[in-house]
Amino acid sequence: FIQRSLLSTTNGCGVIGPSFTCAQHIECQLILYPNGSQPQYDGYTEVFFRIKRKCFQQHLISEITAYFELGCIESGTEYRNLGRFTVTDAWSNWYPFNMKYSELQHWSASSLTFSVYVDILRIRYRAIKMASPDQQRLQSKAEYQQQAIA
Repeated sequence: FIQRSLLSTTNGCGVIGPSFTCAQHIECQLILYPNGSQPQYDGYTEVFFRIKRKCFQQHLISEITAYFELGCIESGTEYRNLGRFTVTDAWSNWYPFNMKYSELQHWSASSLTFSVYVDILRIRYRAIKMASPDQQRLQSKAEYQQQAIA
């Protein structure tokens, strides 16, 4: 994340980092809110870890349990958590008061580097209803009859 653009960010404006993949097909992302995501966190830097919703839909996943660590190299700020992620709740963030927005101005670095470690502990897949053999035969028979009529 480039520091110059972070210093002019207002409360509620986020900076989205690049996507990365863990556990072969789980697409993740970090989102930085340099001046807080909501009015009550104004003046504090928040980092959100999210699992992108499309991986839940593409891979028929209902829930992912993951251990993750977030860190800012320049500030030495760290956060560890165990999270349960679903398609409707695929976010987690570090404690909002970990890093003050004013601290961004004191670093001489031209960018901020965030680290993330993710360990996928469990993936639950959605159950797929299969047609019974009788239903499959009826469906095949109906398709055959439609082909014969055409």
